[in-house]
Amino acid sequence: MMSLSKEKIADTVMILITLFFFILPLFLTSPIKAKEHYIVAIPYDDSSIPLHLGSNRWAGRHLCEVIELESIDQTQAKELAAKTFLDSSNASVLFPGKEKIGSVTIKKQYIVAERRE
Repeated sequence: MMSLSKEKIADTVMILITLFFFILPLFLTSPIKAKEHYIVAIPYDDSSIPLHLGSNRWAGRHLCEVIELESIDQTQAKELAAKTFLDSSNASVLFPGKEKIGSVTIKKQYIVAERRE
């Protein structure tokens, strides 16, 4: 009679341990956010244009690059688009002259990202 209760305790403990290790992975994994499609508009300045056209004619206008990409959220989409733009050939000045003109300047505060269905 004594061994029967020890057997039940051992079986109960084994079942609890099995359930614990079966359910534990469900709590360890975090849900993965699905990537969404974004269109990002990146305004930037090209310092060679006012020198070539004249500052009165150009009058502080900005150029804009539009990039489509997939990202988790808007903030990451803006950062990824800015990095992609700077790594591309479009980030070079339009009129490279004899004088060394720097690259384009992104207006980060004006970057707009919109989720596309």
